[in-house]
Amino acid sequence: MCLLGNALLDQAPDGLAVDRGMTSGIDRKSRPEPDVLVFRAEGQVYVPTGIHRERLQLKEPFPIEIDLTAINRRRSVRS
Repeated sequence: MCLLGNALLDQAPDGLAVDRGMTSGIDRKSRPEPDVLVFRAEGQVYVPTGIHRERLQLKEPFPIEIDLTAINRRRSVRS
């Protein structure tokens, strides 16, 4: 998660914060725990962007592109 969180921080515009492992309460029974959240520093609003497997590429809330397979390359170098 550090790889993804750091990539999001590098590409997020000023005024946006990145956090991980935060529970988002939708209602009394629904409390998903997304791996990483990007939110405005003054208010936390949860809006899912989808389930991303190999590449995270979005135009909103800001343009971003992250190769999610990079973590596999890092692990194979360490082994």
